[in-house]
Amino acid sequence: WKEAAWEEVSEVFLPSYKDAEVVGLSATASSLLVTGSDGVAHQWDLLAGRPTTAPRREVPMVGQGRTWRAACALPGGRVTRLASSWRRSADGSRSWKSELLL
Repeated sequence: WKEAAWEEVSEVFLPSYKDAEVVGLSATASSLLVTGSDGVAHQWDLLAGRPTTAPRREVPMVGQGRTWRAACALPGGRVTRLASSWRRSADGSRSWKSELLL
């Protein structure tokens, strides 16, 4: 088995983020998904590793009080996200809970 070298085939440009940073990157043979710390996802269709479309911007329906961790594309272009938030337990203590959101 021979190790293949990385080869740059194209590039994508993200819209500028004022108060958000890139927190996640997910790629398949047919798509590239970039997630920001604000939960917004930008998705490109790929063909032979090259973008074939302008990015689709997908904003989560919920968001306040969450820390966005990652996202991945589902068939049909929908996006599922992993987030965390503080939750109060029955005894009054607070704990960090993970959520998977469609």
